[in-house]
Amino acid sequence: MKPDTFMDDFERTEFGDEIHGILGRALIIATRFDSMCKALSITYKIRTSVKEKDKELNNEEFKKIIDKITANRKTLGENIEFLPIGNKLKSILHNARQARNEIAHSLALGLEGDIECRASRNVDNLILEASELLKSVAKGDLIISAFISHSNKEPIPILDEKFCTSYENKIVNWVVTRY
Repeated sequence: MKPDTFMDDFERTEFGDEIHGILGRALIIATRFDSMCKALSITYKIRTSVKEKDKELNNEEFKKIIDKITANRKTLGENIEFLPIGNKLKSILHNARQARNEIAHSLALGLEGDIECRASRNVDNLILEASELLKSVAKGDLIISAFISHSNKEPIPILDEKFCTSYENKIVNWVVTRY
């Protein structure tokens, strides 16, 4: 006999794997957004630090700057706040951050084990909730992707309403479309 706190239901089903796949893909998108914000923030911090030195750096000096910047683990919110962008865009990124946190920390609550027996909410509601959260993350991902492309001097698609909606829909559909 074991305490109730230990999992004892490890049955897998096709239905359960399908739902867990949705949760996994949602987490992939949420993690991508987080890591891209971090990468862009680090890039801006490096450029700022190098400009402050106002001289050409040798490899050792450059390595020290990189080590200093990457040693301080910043939260996603702190990375967003560091970015040199307007408040309207920061607001969209913070909404995406909140949605990312919901995906990473709350979306799968109560879904361990045999999902058919343990699901505390209807699957359609789970998919709807995931879709809404993913739309926010996709908007943030779109902004970060555009800034990273600009920073890398890569072409940026025309970010009109049609493109933005299509981008969001592609992400949401990739995550939640069931077979």
